[in-house]
Amino acid sequence: MVRKNWISGVKFFVIFLGLSVSQAFAAPQGCGDKLSKIARARLDTNLQTENLDKLSNSLMSWLHRERSIPDMEELATYANVDLAKVPAKKNQRQLIADLVSYAKQHQPEEHQKVKKAVLKEVIGFMEEHYREPTKEELANLLGVPDSDLEIVCGSTDNLFEQVKSVYPAAFERLQNRIAFSYARMAMKTGRTPTHDEIAGAMEISTKELDELLKKGELFKSYEEIKAKAIALRPKSFSSVIDTDVFTEEKTMRLVEAIENRKTMIHTTAVAGSPVNETFLKALLKAAEELDAEIIVRPQNMITTGLDPILLSTPRVHIVLNTVELGETLALRKTPLTAKQIKPLMGLNRIGQRGQMEIFSSPKMMVDTVPTIENSDSPHITWTTGAITDPYYAGPKYIQGRTDEIATEDHVMGAVIIEKDMEPNGKVIEESKNDFHIRHVEFIPEKKGFADLNKFYTPDSVTTIKRMKVLNLGDSHPGDTDPVLFATLPELVSFLNPEEILIEDGFNGHSLSHHNEDKLMTRSELVMEGKLDVWQEILLAAGQMAAIQKMAPDAMVIMKNANHNNWMTRWLESGKFMNSDINRTIGVELLNARLQAKKQKQDLDPLEYAFLKTGLLDPKRVKFLKVGEKDHVGPKHRRVYTHLHGDFGANGTKASLEAIRQAAGRAMTAHTHTYKRLNGVVSVGTITKYILSYNKQGFSNWVQSVGIIGENGEEQILMFRNGRWFAPRDTKAPSAKKFFAPGYPEVIPNNKRSDGEGQVDQHGGG
Repeated sequence: MVRKNWISGVKFFVIFLGLSVSQAFAAPQGCGDKLSKIARARLDTNLQTENLDKLSNSLMSWLHRERSIPDMEELATYANVDLAKVPAKKNQRQLIADLVSYAKQHQPEEHQKVKKAVLKEVIGFMEEHYREPTKEELANLLGVPDSDLEIVCGSTDNLFEQVKSVYPAAFERLQNRIAFSYARMAMKTGRTPTHDEIAGAMEISTKELDELLKKGELFKSYEEIKAKAIALRPKSFSSVIDTDVFTEEKTMRLVEAIENRKTMIHTTAVAGSPVNETFLKALLKAAEELDAEIIVRPQNMITTGLDPILLSTPRVHIVLNTVELGETLALRKTPLTAKQIKPLMGLNRIGQRGQMEIFSSPKMMVDTVPTIENSDSPHITWTTGAITDPYYAGPKYIQGRTDEIATEDHVMGAVIIEKDMEPNGKVIEESKNDFHIRHVEFIPEKKGFADLNKFYTPDSVTTIKRMKVLNLGDSHPGDTDPVLFATLPELVSFLNPEEILIEDGFNGHSLSHHNEDKLMTRSELVMEGKLDVWQEILLAAGQMAAIQKMAPDAMVIMKNANHNNWMTRWLESGKFMNSDINRTIGVELLNARLQAKKQKQDLDPLEYAFLKTGLLDPKRVKFLKVGEKDHVGPKHRRVYTHLHGDFGANGTKASLEAIRQAAGRAMTAHTHTYKRLNGVVSVGTITKYILSYNKQGFSNWVQSVGIIGENGEEQILMFRNGRWFAPRDTKAPSAKKFFAPGYPEVIPNNKRSDGEGQVDQHGGG
């Protein structure tokens, strides 16, 4: 007996495995009995079943052990069956095939061993070529003459399916090899590899790769390969730019949208986190109403793992480059990690001064940088909020802490960017290339968000009949900007607020302790008639009456504030007794305070003075006492409105962080600037930008007011070019008339360096 070589034996004995490779290995359910009967009929019916079982069983054992095809004498001897009892067949090959077919039904375990051995040879071919062998290649692989292949093997379809069924690990290994090739090329290029590059990494032609995907046996598309590669090597794609989401064609569409639309809605998407589809649909509804496009920047510039809905939704643009819209606004590509606690830290130096810089982050923050030309255009940095749900799940246990912080700080929201223009839609020189910007916050339980006096959901746009609060910021009567103040009646009518908050509604120049030792300043104030306390009270009360007139049914609330409290400080000092001008009013206010104390009442001297002037409607005026609290909004989104911002924790100076820790959400003032720390917002001022005491140095004052909706949502409206927001019923101005030459400009990203880069604290370039 000659034992044949294992490989050649396996390649040869497969021809005897029945009707075909696919039929013998994967016959349809219920066909086994039929094949067995056919084989039994073709065998000698006089052959005893005992001998038939011995022959078929021994044949399987022989093929598996000897790796060769026996002749009838060898098989009879091996099976211990009398050769005389073996049917005499001229076609010994057919006899072997019939025995195999019969054995398939009765010795399935032995048959399976042979089947696996054959498929191993097929797997080897597939791993080398990433496809099934052709008939000629299969004949050569199995050692079968071409002329016998069809007779012996029959159909050769679905070999991948057979491998997947019998050797699932080998099938997955094939998929992984392709995915790893994709990942290696992505890391090498720093971007999504082209089809040619993927094929080159696999050492096959692009045509062969396309054919493989067309058949869909391993992968159905390049997207499936990419998804598999990302799943296998997620860290490898952290710095890979997915160019599928940003092409030259998409860049042109983005520029066209910026030029032709009146409004842009800018938000952030965190890769690996699902888009909140309700919020997206509400944004799309707003985009229809506002003539807007939605711009989404991937957080930290990570495009791999972005929710696919962002790539297939009209009006949505993925932006990876810095986009400069003009000298007053830029959308920056600066990578910021989603978990960064203070995303604006260190970014105040970016961009030309006076240009608002918007960065992508799931936090909602604003910082205004002091600059020399602040009165022309404040230098404000923003973060956007996110359109994705707060999903943070670091793989390491220690990351659980930052996961929770990031989840807590995550704000579902966006930035509305409106082109500035005249009410008739025309663009004048002052408003050319300028914008109105404000945040919007998504309210999950309401399935939408508010912007100005509209509430947007996926299915509706409703008018908000009454705004809860309009905060006018620091007013400082006497220093109020008259141009700005003249626009307030229209704004109040538009918003129809239930409450109007006044911050520092009494200026206090006439009794300020800051001027006590300033002889020249006090002399000038005397010449200007500004050292008369009663006249200053009349001025402030007159402004309050004017505000009452703007809103006939709103409650006007004077917050307890540092300038207001100068009145109490003045009375406490007793310095009014040495003032010929102010002695009488000082004595009256002190006496009113003492009389109230006798009656166990807490009288604010400033409130007494205002009421003495004769307000328009005293019942619609409220002076908040020291320590008296006030808030609006539901409990889980409660906004505290009584904090002026002059006092912090335990008597220290206030900061947004301290207020956030104490209140969670609040709207303050005091600093005359616009800042935001998620739910804590600092309103600016309605005074003039330049006053006698801030001419020197740098300023970050912002002329602005704040509004609060019924759900506790907060917006700041900045006063720019005589307007609080873009006119509602106008079309977008033409790009040529609105944008300055050279804008909008999409700035190309720097190419990846072939070197190692510079050494820094992060361990590389």
